Formats: sequence, structure tokens, C-alpha cells
Amino acid sequence: MTTIDSISSIPSTFVKLVVPIPPDLDRTFGYDGGEHFVAFFWASAGDEFTYSDGRMTSTNGQWHAWQVFSNHPKVWRELYGYRDGANSAGVQRYDYGSSEAPAQHWLVIDRKERLAYAAPVSDARAFLRLQIPLPTTDNPMPVLTQAELDNFAEQMAERLNATFRSAISAITLDDIHARMQAQYEAEQQLEAWLNAYSVPSAQQGEGMVDEGKEG
Repeated sequence: MTTIDSISSIPSTFVKLVVPIPPDLDRTFGYDGGEHFVAFFWASAGDEFTYSDGRMTSTNGQWHAWQVFSNHPKVWRELYGYRDGANSAGVQRYDYGSSEAPAQHWLVIDRKERLAYAAPVSDARAFLRLQIPLPTTDNPMPVLTQAELDNFAEQMAERLNATFRSAISAITLDDIHARMQAQYEAEQQLEAWLNAYSVPSAQQGEGMVDEGKEG
């Protein structure tokens, strides 16, 4: 079975972006998982900033953090694929979705190497699934009857409801305010990091342009 660990290179349809990737960008975007690669995009259904790592897809992304990053002068032109010159926006090549239309590309982040790729949705989804171990002959997936499946689903629903009720009852207004403050500070740090970022000389002329977004 092929996994990401055995892949010698990123898929050819992935376009490496010359954009600065701050430390913990994925966390600031709301991702709390532990996979090597995670993708971010805007889901038109529900109008939600979304992340997916092959194991789970969540609409709990931090939309304002995405706006801070994607609209930054040192990011937006390369992120969206505007490559027709420093003074002309040209044509957008990468579409990460909006409230009006579904994404055509996902922004795939390599969390270990701090690299970013624009990837077609179907290719990104297939690539991310390779991160998730599949059952093997030594550890096969059990075969359940319909009755066993129904019973399992009922037990899981009861456990989830109990966990949800417990979590809700444990959350206080102070907790909510603290989380909001922590997210606000993370976004402030993100913007400050990007403002202070200097393009390495080796990347000069590769597409990154430090200028305001037009329009």
C-alpha cells in the first residue's frame, strides 16, 4: 500500500508557492491535528473556512486568520497565482473557494518543512488520504453485521452526546473570552511576522512581490 512516507516527490499537479509560511500557521488557521500535511480552503456550502488532513475535514477554521494571511502584501500575489508582472494583477490561477463558488484548489501546507502548494482539489484530497494508515493483513478491519453496526452507531451517538453535554457545561464565559483573546493575539503575531519577513535573496524574482493588493 502506497503511503506519503513512500512517495519520493510531491504530485506533479501540486504547484509550490513562494510564500512565507510563519511558524504555527496551521494552528493559527484553526488546525489542531497532527498530520504532516493539511489543506485549507473556503467551503461555499455554509460559507466556512475549512481544513482537511485526510483523516478529518472540519469547518472550524479561523476565517479571519485566513484573511490576514491571504490579503497580506507579501502573500496574496503568489498565493493566488498572479504572475503577469509586478505592476499588473493579470489573471488569477488558483481559486481556494468563496461564499459564491466551491474551491478549485486547496492550499496544502507541509507542516514539517513549512512549505505551501496550490493543488487541484481531487489531487489534494487523494494525496492527503495517503497519510492515514489503512488496515493490513496483520490488523484487518473487522466485518460487522448490520445489527452490530446499528448497535455501534447507537453507542457512539450516546457517547458523543454525553461528551458534548459535558464539554458545554464545563465552558464558562471566561473560557470563551480567553480563547478569543488567544486567537486575536495569534493573528496579531501572524501579521507582525509577515510584516517583518524579508524575502531571501535566492527567492528574488520567483514571484513574491512586496506591494499592496490592487482593486
